[in-house]
Amino acid sequence: MKNDLNVILNSVVKESALFLKDDMMLDLIEIKSIQNSILDNHIGLIEFVGSERFIVIISIEDNLFEVLFNEFFKDGVEDDEKLELVNALPDEIINTVTGLAIRNFPLNCDDLVLGTPLKVEKESIFKLLSENISQSLKIVTGAGSLICTVIYKEV
Repeated sequence: MKNDLNVILNSVVKESALFLKDDMMLDLIEIKSIQNSILDNHIGLIEFVGSERFIVIISIEDNLFEVLFNEFFKDGVEDDEKLELVNALPDEIINTVTGLAIRNFPLNCDDLVLGTPLKVEKESIFKLLSENISQSLKIVTGAGSLICTVIYKEV
């Protein structure tokens, strides 16, 4: 199923782009392939596990994250809640886009089960990237960019 890596990535990117454009009302400038996945400060990570294992990562630039945060919490947040919400928002976004993306996965991926978002240190993510097959696409908006990466990990 590692051949399905590209299809899964494109499904996640499609849903991410729709989320940014339709839900967040942002102008999409381009979607481009990148060789090395850059990890910004706002990272969401989630796994699809079945007979194969795929790890999906989104990494959101600070400028874009600020726009998304302000859109999600239009009414503002209390100072004592802000850090918790900043940490939770990438998980909410990745859970939403991957939950929608799964409907476009190939039929042979029908045994994949979506896990819950995980908090993983950047060093561990870099190790996963260096030890496994991965592909990344960058979605560039007028407010900043979001990188979607899918890693195929042997079970």
